Amino acid sequence: PFLMKATGFNVHLLDVANYGAHDWVLAMIQKNLVENGFSGWMADFGEWYPFVWRNRANIFDLHNQYPNYWNNVQQTMRNKNADTLGIFMRSTTQPLGHIYWAGDQNTNWQKHDGLPSLVPALLSSGLSGIAINHGDIGGFTSFKKGLFKMTRSRELLYRWTELCAFTPVFRTHEGLAPDYNMQVYSDTACAKFFARFSKIHDDLHPYIMRTYRETQTEHLPMVRHLMLHFPDDPNVADLQYQFMLGSEILVLPVLKKGAKTVRGYLPKGRWQHFFTKKITESKGEWQVFEAPLGQPAVFWRL
Repeated sequence: PFLMKATGFNVHLLDVANYGAHDWVLAMIQKNLVENGFSGWMADFGEWYPFVWRNRANIFDLHNQYPNYWNNVQQTMRNKNADTLGIFMRSTTQPLGHIYWAGDQNTNWQKHDGLPSLVPALLSSGLSGIAINHGDIGGFTSFKKGLFKMTRSRELLYRWTELCAFTPVFRTHEGLAPDYNMQVYSDTACAKFFARFSKIHDDLHPYIMRTYRETQTEHLPMVRHLMLHFPDDPNVADLQYQFMLGSEILVLPVLKKGAKTVRGYLPKGRWQHFFTKKITESKGEWQVFEAPLGQPAVFWRL
């Protein structure tokens, strides 16, 4: 083990580039997780390895290689268990990685690291070869110290839930300071809201699995930039805050605090609102859609 500091606390990194350590970790995971009925886990970190490899005389820099060694352990576990394990991570390269998540967004509405930042992260990672990506529902980074605080509100939690229901993985996170954040279990209203969108995500399972198979046969990400399906439409090239799940679902998430409408671009074609069932014939134009809490602007491509 190699002792180091990461975000203010001590951690040990295992020398998984060493076959002995690699096999030891596999045995530990098999015994303590798989044999105890776990169907998946987060394989966090990997990117913190120092830029100097202290224990070897290797001429290459292991900082960029360590995530691959670490996640090779995870992929080996999936292979040993017929690929039935769901393992998500944040640092490696394809094809070693299975499922990714978009890091630790702030529990706020800020453009560069709050809820709005999730959409460009999903789009850019998809275009970069990350086939399966998602985000923490509600965000992660939060604090409350004296007069200063950054905590998750009910509205933020609801909007994050709406967005993530239309991504490959629907997964909550209590956040860095659970006691200060609104949670899906905080009260009956939160639980019912979350349950409703959990069912929506579950009902989409056949479509999501079909989209997942496309990642292997057509080499497309599950969350897609519109340019992948509308390459001849010059208006889609600069879109940053709307996305497609597969080839048929278009999502225009609400990313501003207090907003009850959302402005988005509908490419040319017939689109049916996921909730109201209203059909819109678009010539390829920007429109403003009603989007009260619980009814995000999501469309089926007809």
